[in-house]
Amino acid sequence: MKLSRCTRVFFAVLALGSVALSTSQAAPAVSDSLQSRLEISSANTASAVAPPQSVDLVVSLKLRNQENLNRLLAEQADPGSPIYHHYLTTAQFVARFGPTDRAVSKVLRRFWSHGLKLVSVAPNRLLIEFKGTAAQINALSGLNVSADLADVVQSVIFPSATIQLHSRMYYPQDIATAYNFPNSNNVSNPGRYSGRGVTIAIATAYTYLPSDVSTFWSKHDVHRTGHVTNIPVGGVTGQIDPETTLDLEMVGDQAQAANVLVYSGNNPEFMTFSLVYNRIVTDNKADVVTTSWGACEQQSQPSQLQAQHQIFEEAAAQGMAVFAASGDNGVYDCNTQFGPDTSSKAADFPSSDPNVTAVGGTSMHLTDGGSWQTAWSGSGGGVSQIFPRPSWQRGVGFAKMRNTPDVALDADPQTGYHFYFQGKWINNGGTSFAAPSVAALWSLATEAAGGRLGPANPIIYRIANSPLYHVLFTDITRGDNGDGIGGGYTAKHGYDNATGWGTPKGGQLVDWLANDNAASQSRIAG
Repeated sequence: MKLSRCTRVFFAVLALGSVALSTSQAAPAVSDSLQSRLEISSANTASAVAPPQSVDLVVSLKLRNQENLNRLLAEQADPGSPIYHHYLTTAQFVARFGPTDRAVSKVLRRFWSHGLKLVSVAPNRLLIEFKGTAAQINALSGLNVSADLADVVQSVIFPSATIQLHSRMYYPQDIATAYNFPNSNNVSNPGRYSGRGVTIAIATAYTYLPSDVSTFWSKHDVHRTGHVTNIPVGGVTGQIDPETTLDLEMVGDQAQAANVLVYSGNNPEFMTFSLVYNRIVTDNKADVVTTSWGACEQQSQPSQLQAQHQIFEEAAAQGMAVFAASGDNGVYDCNTQFGPDTSSKAADFPSSDPNVTAVGGTSMHLTDGGSWQTAWSGSGGGVSQIFPRPSWQRGVGFAKMRNTPDVALDADPQTGYHFYFQGKWINNGGTSFAAPSVAALWSLATEAAGGRLGPANPIIYRIANSPLYHVLFTDITRGDNGDGIGGGYTAKHGYDNATGWGTPKGGQLVDWLANDNAASQSRIAG
């Protein structure tokens, strides 16, 4: 299974005509003259692995004490709880919920017996990486090793040889002003926050050209003071990718003083992203995490989704806020070789995980008198087939399973973003731009609050079910996410599966989050 980029590109390269981006290892994307879609999808069974080089395999182990973990996460998100916003260290999480040494030993013995060599055991023991020949991996794929080790193994993640992840224009000042971000980019109401003291992690595949991002920031008068650190996972890659580039440009322009950790896998395999997410969680250096890669749930193995779900549970317990693009095919998230599968509606993973905030898309139109928005037809959103509806997602109009998206921001390629890639100015769109922008806003709130705010979803839904909803969010009530090819979800008053609760009012939301955190901590201390 491979992830795809959640990017829709309007390739009007300024003064240079049109150009099409592609990645050499990506499967053919659905595209036309205006838009290019890079998608992440997964195989339901292991594909034959091409010989002859050695191949990696990842085993996901089960967490312990799941009921206690569920209770902990609920209490950490409850303002009335004495442990509200009191988060665990990685060591504390492992001691209470991580797989035991005995479970690790059992898995090691089993896979060593098939001739595989140990590469690494993750610090939280959730993932064990092995290496073997193509013949050994293919032989294992025919065995039900997960069932043999069902008491300790969540999933065995095989590499896929056939399926890969797929992935007027506005400047940073336009976005900050339209959404009232409380930073220096806001022309109408400059704010005092810059992400100082906050660390943001970008989970991605492939790498970027430093000259691209520095040129982008310089062109748009973004004065970066935060540091950027590259952390390769699974080996260094020299492949330059638009997704990694735009994520870094978007996060860096709205959170200018935040430190950014770029965790880059060397391919877009689901297995590689499992390692990327787990490295972020076990490092535990990032307060906020963003990713713009995702996969159609219906084309993914449930056991593999559950393996990553455990990683996101640890992220939540440690107080990390995770944001993900909701996808760019509207309700038709599953792609085939002929284009989007319109036979059924589908949600995109990891944005469908309850511990991840799904960021959908709008079409934003700026005028002299302000702005107005509609749902973008490509905004990913729908109902999970894997994850039950969480307790905080309650009220009229919700399906029984997890609903997405949670919030939205401008993503329409026709009202998209200025972007610099491989020495060219390009006009882009997609929820890939919306997710890192919302993550940057959350980092401003983290700075204002003086520490981690934890997963965003319980807070967002608490606001939405209060009189403060229209004070802190703009409700989007027009448009749909049928992607222009079928019936999608229609934007309406309150929550909808096209834009979630709508778009944040940046400064108001940041101030409220800081005050709410201070008031809650004061109650606990008193």
